[in-house]
This record gives sequence, C-alpha cells and structure tokens, in this order.
Amino acid sequence: MRRCLNCMSEYPEQYEDRCPHCGYVHNVTQGGDVSLPPGSILQGRYIVGTVIKARDTDVFYNGWDALFDRRVQIQEYFPRYCATRSGKEELSIYDSKVEKYAEGLELFFQQSRELIRLYKEEDVITYHACFRENKTAYAVMEYRNLSTLKDQLDGKAVSTRQALKLLREAICTVGKYHEIGVYHGMLALDTFWVAEEGKLIVKDFGAWRYVSGEPGIVSYGKGGVETDVYGLARLFCQIVTGRMVEGDEKLLAELTRSRIRLNQSEAKALRNALAHDTRSLQRFQEELEGSRARPVSSVLAKQAKRRDARYSLTLPKWCIAAAGVGVALILGFTVFHVRGIRLKSDASVLEQQQVRVPNVINKNVDAAEAELKELGLVMQREQMEYSEEILEDMIIYQTPKEGTALEKGEAVMVSISKGKQKAELPLVNGMEKEAALKALEEAGFHTVTVVEDPESTQEYGTVLGVAVKTEENEKPKKVRNIMELLLGGTSGAAASDRLNEEAVALSAEIELIVSTKELPSEELEVEVPKLVGLDVTKAGELLQQIEGKPMELTFREEYSDRPAGEILSQDPEAGAKTKKSYVTVVVSRGKKMIRVESVELMTLQEAKEKLRELELVVGTVTEAYHDSVAAGKVIAQSTGKDETVEKGTAVDLVISLGRKPQSSNSNNKTAETKAAPTTAAPTTAAVTTAEPTTEAPTEEVPTAEPAVSDDFGRESIVITPNPKRSEEEEEQSQASGPDGSSGNGGSGIELTGPPGASSS
Repeated sequence: MRRCLNCMSEYPEQYEDRCPHCGYVHNVTQGGDVSLPPGSILQGRYIVGTVIKARDTDVFYNGWDALFDRRVQIQEYFPRYCATRSGKEELSIYDSKVEKYAEGLELFFQQSRELIRLYKEEDVITYHACFRENKTAYAVMEYRNLSTLKDQLDGKAVSTRQALKLLREAICTVGKYHEIGVYHGMLALDTFWVAEEGKLIVKDFGAWRYVSGEPGIVSYGKGGVETDVYGLARLFCQIVTGRMVEGDEKLLAELTRSRIRLNQSEAKALRNALAHDTRSLQRFQEELEGSRARPVSSVLAKQAKRRDARYSLTLPKWCIAAAGVGVALILGFTVFHVRGIRLKSDASVLEQQQVRVPNVINKNVDAAEAELKELGLVMQREQMEYSEEILEDMIIYQTPKEGTALEKGEAVMVSISKGKQKAELPLVNGMEKEAALKALEEAGFHTVTVVEDPESTQEYGTVLGVAVKTEENEKPKKVRNIMELLLGGTSGAAASDRLNEEAVALSAEIELIVSTKELPSEELEVEVPKLVGLDVTKAGELLQQIEGKPMELTFREEYSDRPAGEILSQDPEAGAKTKKSYVTVVVSRGKKMIRVESVELMTLQEAKEKLRELELVVGTVTEAYHDSVAAGKVIAQSTGKDETVEKGTAVDLVISLGRKPQSSNSNNKTAETKAAPTTAAPTTAAVTTAEPTTEAPTEEVPTAEPAVSDDFGRESIVITPNPKRSEEEEEQSQASGPDGSSGNGGSGIELTGPPGASSS
C-alpha cells in the first residue's frame, strides 16, 4: 500500500504514482523551491505532504501523524521577507533580518504552545503539538474538510441580523484565546471554518508577522488585541455589504450605498474599531450592544436634515434669529443649573455611599481582600484555575473591573490562580521512541523534542531518558530515575519517595533522549542468569561476573506493590542463551502515588467528581461560615495541592455556609451551634459522605461566639469572621446577603483580564 501525499489516503501499489482518490501525481513539485518537498519527515513522525496554501508569513502543508495514524495540517513559520530556502530543508536567514526573524519565531512558538491549551474548545482549531526544526518552528493541528466563511458567502451580502449574529459568535470565539494572552492578527473570511451546524471555528493564526517586520504593516506597530478588534469590524462590514471596508472614513459611504440600517451604538462601535481606537474586545462588545432606542442610518439622517432645513425657511430670518437666541439662553440657564445640581449630587453620593473598585489583579488574595475590606467592599472567591502567567494564590480576574462605582458592602468577585498546571512525567525510560512520544502526548505534554544519542550502549530507538527545560533552568535538566538513585546508594523506599516529588508543568519543553547507535551482533553466546526478584544493584553485579562476556543492564520502570528497585521481569528470560550484550529488565518503582489537585472553590459535587477522577474519595464533610466564599463551595481540604497520597485516600472537605448572618441573639446561637464542629461523630453541621479515616480536626473555643478555624494546617484561611467587629462592619454585613453578595444581584458585571491586556 502507498500513501498519497495530497489527500493522505492509502491506495494499492498497482496505481503507482497516481492516487485513485484525488488524482494527485507523485514526484510533481508543488510550491516552488521554498516549500518542503512532499515526503519530508519531521520529528521522525510527521510526514509532510503537499502545500495547502502559502502566505507571506507561513506555509500550510497536508500532513500525516504516523504515531496516531491521523491526518493533520502542519504550519511552518516562514516569513519570506526574512528568510529563504534553496534546495534544502533548513531555512537561510538574511543577515539584516536575524533579530526580526528570531523575535517572530519565538512568538510563533510560544503562541502555538498556548493554543494547545484550548484543545477542548470546539470553536478554536485544535493544536496537537509544536516543535523547532530546520532553523524554524512548526505547529501541528487538526485537519478538517470544511468550507470557510468566504466559500459560503461567495461574495454575497447577508442580512444585518444574520451578520450581527455571526459577529457576536466571532467575538465569543476570539475572547477565548484572548484570555490566554494570544491574539490572531489576521482575522478574515477565510480564517473561519463553518461547521455542520453553522458554528464558526477560527484557524490560521498569524500574529507573529507584526514583530517579524512584514512590509506594509510595520507602520501600524506591534499589533495586539486591537488588531483583532479591527479585524472583527472589517469582517462584519464585508459580511453585511459584500465588499471590503478598509477604514472608518469609508464606512458610512459603504453602508449608505448598500442601504444598511444600523443603530447608533452599532455604527459608533464599527467606526471606532476601524479607526483602531478600540483597545479591548470588551469595549467593542459594550459599544456594539449599547442602547438600541434610536436606530439611525446615514440615509435617514440626510433625509431628516433636508426636511428640517425645508421647514425652517418658511419663517422670516429675523424671527428665526430671535427665537434661536431665546432658546439658547433658556437652554444655557437650564443646563447650567441642572448640571450643577447633578454634579454636586453625584459627588456627594460617591463620597457618602459609593467607592471605586481598585485593581486587585496580580495581587495576593489575602492582600486584595484586606484592600477591599478597607474600602468597605466584600471579596467573593468565585473559582480557582491554572494560569501560565499569574503566580499561585494571586488574582487572575476580577469583576466588576477597576474604577467601577459600587455601594459599600457590595461584592467584588475574583478568580484565583492555582499556578501552572503540572503532572508527573510518564515512565518512558526503556520504551521505544514512538510509544514514549504517544505516552507523553496523552499525559498532556505537547512540546516534545527528540534528541539523538549515537554513543549509547542500548538498542537503537530506545528511550534513554527525559530532560525538562523550564523557566527556572535555561538548559534542559535530566529527570532522575529509579536506577540512578539506587546505584547512587539511595535505599529503595527513599528513592521511591524522592521520585514521587517530581511534577512538571505541562507547558515545559521536554527532550526525549533516544539511542541511535546500531549495536553489532556478537559471536559469543552466553546463558542469561535469573534476575527476577533481585535488587538492581545485585543484578548488575551478577551480570558483570559472567565469564568471557560481562553484560550490561538496561531497564524500564513500572509501578507495583513490590519494593522499589526489585526486578519484576527480564528479557531474555533466565536460562535463555543470547548473543546480546545486555539484558532488559522491568524495575519496580514502588506503589503508584496520587498527586492531589486543589478542589477549593468547587461545589461539593464538582469536588467529588474531581477526587473520583484522581482515584481518591471524599472523607468527612463539615460546614462553616466564611466571609468571602459563597455558600456550597469548598473552603479547605485536608490534603493540599501537589501532595502525594496512596490510591483511595480519603480527603476531608469544609463547605462554606456563606457569610455569617446577623440577627437576634437566639438566632445567632442557633447558627453558632450549627457551625461548630465536634471532635467525635459529626453533628447536624457535618455531613459524612464516606467513612472518615481519622477524627475530623476541630478546635473548641469556650466563648459565647466560637471562631471556627481551619485545622488542616492552612492558617491563611479563616472560616468565620472575627467576633470583634466595628459598627460599620456590622451594618455592611446586615446589608449583604448570607452568601456575601449584595442585594442588587449581578447587574452590570464586567470581566477584567490580567495586566498586559488592553482595557477601557
């Protein structure tokens, strides 16, 4: 069977060079001498096919992932104004463009890595991997045989209603990758696929051209979020008129010519975006969704102007002038007094009852809560999520945004960073290269580079080890394995504990070290001794004692209930005769330990599902009041994030009852009784969902108003407010609901992103 390098289908050899599926004839040059020739291999895994399209900034190829047996498309960073390729796979960089090229290359690589994180989003193309090769970088993504928005429209205009619907859907899609600090840079009709149900899927990112010095756009600057806002506005105009509208000065003329009716806010939003005045996606959406009470169009405006002019000529000019002066005096007097009263009123209201929301993004959660409390505002912790940019326990988002006026006692909702998402590296030592690559990708590590070792004594294609490059270490650092620790004198139990401490950020660059030395076949045949059940150190010594032919020990690691370092199996088996110079063994790494993830700020049901996914169980569940965690969400857990425990370990949880209600003394006593945990079996304040392994940690405070604190060793979490409260705090608490939120609901909520994202 042969594989077509155009449609990637397999076909029988009898058809020779012509594919019976698509008609492609092999050995036909496509893309000139600048593209990779069809049949090139990248990373020893990806087969490069024909060119899908070539832009001034990059080349898209049909491709085949031989490891996962799937069709893909491969994007190559290739700014034609910085580099060229002549008869070889590596790019040649122009001397005068080296810095520009390197800057754009880094942005291409980093943004491709970030986009891998959006693999669950159905409206963003799925990125599988990215890597560096041939003095450039490549991104591997899904291939889908879908038509683009450009194909579907075919130059025809659609109704205003339908165009606005498509625009809102595109804004939602763009917002997803803006949240992770990525912008597209080349939004157009052909950068959106249209799925079966009419859903848009964005693809063909090209933001790096703004830093690679592409001619024609350098004058516009570095590009950013506003670039995509401009692209969205231009996209809408092309959808609704069927023509390209380049700037705001042409907008009204084009709308008039096409007889398009937009309301005032929509027209203003488009004008500002096309003039590059809109610096955030949120502002564009706010302007677009503004008041719809006064629909206008350029045609109607001109008709109204002519009608008013015709009516005004029926009166004598002196009368018009006198009336104008009178009206101006009246309006001036009225506006002066009304404006004076309003400004004075607004100032007094803001001073007495309202405060401006500060910016708490990228601040420590406790410090931010203290800052808000000092202003009379309440913090409400909404959720925790992983972040590549914001450190752990720092605030990622807040709503409402900075500068919003709030009544004292109202809540500011925040999302808190869990830091970078981490995972244990899969055990790939001793595996074949393809199996190891698959294991790493399935574990969530997508940035993997193969490094060849031609001096190894192990079999060709065998994984010798893994190295990790992070922000902390510029050079890749080799990950320890059980053999290195044991041969270095570490005991089996200690070695297993040390290895269980390893966790790597999913965004880290992984190097897979692979043997590429062809081992010669030796003439001398020896009998292999029994190694199963031995410690690896003793097994190594035994192999060295074989008369006439000392043998080496190669290994794979595997979790098991046997002691760490004990040999579980061997190849060749004991008693077999071999000409090989080594014996491959499977070594026990000890029990598989579970790395605990944080379930704080999840609902009880969400926490149960997450722990079940981790092969853990929920232990004792207790309830307590909390100033900044809404009722029903997890305040604390007995086993912290990144701690390692055995499979099936019970994790105790504390669930929030919301803010402590302020009522009569009798009611207070009832609430206090409910919140206080006991040292024996759970009372009505504790709901046991699994058999607890130990007694629930508690603290008895013999006061009229006990302060329930978290006894899981997490002193930063205070479950109940300080019983000594000022009168002002008491009033604020009474003005708020039991869950800590204000009585006016969530109206006017705005989402503010991390620093660096444009906002208004």
